[in-house]
Amino acid sequence: MSAVLKATRSPASLCAFPALWISIATSAFAQGSFQNLDFESPNVASLTNLFVAFGDAFPGWTGWYRDTNVTSLAGYNFVSGGSALVTLITPTAPVYGGSIIEGNYTATIAAGLASPNGTLSSAAISQIGAIPASAQSIRFSAANTEFLAVTFNGTNVPFSAVGTGPDYTIYAGDVRPFAGLTGELRFTEQAAITEPVVILDDISFSPAAIPEPGVLCLSALAALLLASRLRRCKPRKASGRQYRSRSQKTNTVA
Repeated sequence: MSAVLKATRSPASLCAFPALWISIATSAFAQGSFQNLDFESPNVASLTNLFVAFGDAFPGWTGWYRDTNVTSLAGYNFVSGGSALVTLITPTAPVYGGSIIEGNYTATIAAGLASPNGTLSSAAISQIGAIPASAQSIRFSAANTEFLAVTFNGTNVPFSAVGTGPDYTIYAGDVRPFAGLTGELRFTEQAAITEPVVILDDISFSPAAIPEPGVLCLSALAALLLASRLRRCKPRKASGRQYRSRSQKTNTVA
């Protein structure tokens, strides 16, 4: 994922500098034994209905609801309107087609009502794999993350924003304690009465550490100062007024 930064952008956009650095460091980095982290490898021939086999929509992943219940189905090309459900969307999805983050496919994880008694339930996806031994961070792109939890082997992995996209945020979490270990990576949309939906894509492990919050702020401040200096150095355009020397008593205006 690339980013083009201009000196005249807002401070929020300028904070994408560390994200770009992490992205460059990640681009050629092996992802351990995890697979389909960008959701671009579905069994396309089987994606023919609104509900499809979970393994066809998300090869390598397992779907969950209510934390401990495995689901056999995933939604295809729509976003749940109230049920705890994981879906795979494409650019042709009604309403949410413009929410594709990267490539042709993006995952959505919706918390909501679940059978058999219709109670509020979380929804999740997980995968068992080995984190690269030299990994320092996990990064992903997402929107609507207020109720999202990321865990490895049941241990919470706090994450924070390191950059922004057109309609999503780039997040990173510290995985140094888990480097070289095999375990379950899980993304959970936690149950809430608002029935929240997270849009998720582009998961990866990176050898780059997460910049400290102070580094992010300093990067933004330095970029702002540079932008200000560049603007001051630009030659001013002619205003249309022409003034004679002080020795002359009259001024003329063009």
